[in-house]
Amino acid sequence: MRATQPGVIPLAHLSYAAVEAMDYETSGKLALIRTNDQLVAEVRILDMEYWKEVEAPEPAESAIALIFPDTHDLNDPELLKITRALHKLKGEGGFSWDVIISHGGVRFRIYSNHGWLDEPESDAMTNDRLDTLIEAFDGPRPEGSGPMFSLDDAEEADDQWRLALQEELEGTPPTATPATGSLQMGSIRDTIIVWAVGKPGADNIEVGQAFVPPSYPPDRTRIDAALTLLAKRVGEPDGVHALACAAYLAWWCGYSRLATHLYFRAKSTRFKSRLADLVWTALQQGIVPPWWKSEDEEEDRPPRE
Repeated sequence: MRATQPGVIPLAHLSYAAVEAMDYETSGKLALIRTNDQLVAEVRILDMEYWKEVEAPEPAESAIALIFPDTHDLNDPELLKITRALHKLKGEGGFSWDVIISHGGVRFRIYSNHGWLDEPESDAMTNDRLDTLIEAFDGPRPEGSGPMFSLDDAEEADDQWRLALQEELEGTPPTATPATGSLQMGSIRDTIIVWAVGKPGADNIEVGQAFVPPSYPPDRTRIDAALTLLAKRVGEPDGVHALACAAYLAWWCGYSRLATHLYFRAKSTRFKSRLADLVWTALQQGIVPPWWKSEDEEEDRPPRE
């Protein structure tokens, strides 16, 4: 089954439905999905440890076993055992499950008699880079939101973030450690985003100054530096805001799969983020950043990284 196969519900949409049914807690889960008449007829969620309860599917337009593994190793013995067992289940008329790995709800690999088949890259990010970043942003759910970050410390935190970003960009030994909880401040999140999408001389906004989104393509090295630092905040009290900022930067670059994954991760923290919700709305409605004029004009699409 391919995500672009005519007359079939896109694989990404089925995966999103499964992620929502899991309430965004996907690690170590199995989603059994049946479709008829281009509609989802059934979604059944199991912990992977109960995979032996799965029976051969009844005839349907499609029957998909989506595996959300708790490992990034495709050669993990337990994962291979489950995958092969599900693949061999045959129902009436030889009807069987399409067994598909869904890493992070967005990175798909289809199992066949010849092994794993990658879904084509559907956005500006390579599959290898997507794999790396899904793993980088993996981590525990924050145990709490922590104490409110003091407004009195905002200016110092702003300087810390700007220095940390610049050091990451230049590859110099880090001397700045941004304060814990500082991403709770909207102004700090703005600092990171403006720096990442900007360029030298145009990567900062003064107090009271409105942010005007640039009309030029992003510098991917700046985006990568910001993503690297934000990934280190996963599991921290302000982790939801790190995930939301990263989702925005991914959307800005045309990395729709990564942006979707980071939105899922933000939802999984159980903390609210207006920025994450805005990114999801933009993705669902096909809203693109100002520098990307039209999704229909090939020359304006984000280049492959």
